[in-house]
Amino acid sequence: MLGGDAQIEVAELMVDERASHFWDGDKQLGTYFAKLTGAGEGAVAWDVFFFYPPAASWGDRPAASGTPVVTESSSLASALERYLG
Repeated sequence: MLGGDAQIEVAELMVDERASHFWDGDKQLGTYFAKLTGAGEGAVAWDVFFFYPPAASWGDRPAASGTPVVTESSSLASALERYLG
């Protein structure tokens, strides 16, 4: 996906003060996260979630992850359940 209007539309899908949105136009973070999933060299992570609890530090493994998000949404919901009021 390219930047611009599409970027804004995607960010508007999850509006919550606890959620942060970052644009990775150079695919640096997407490449890093693809390695976490065990994807091959040159792969980029798309349509994937990585859940880190509030006290996580850089380098920690995610508490939950999944791809594609639509079929792994129950795993994400389970991970979020204890943090949502």
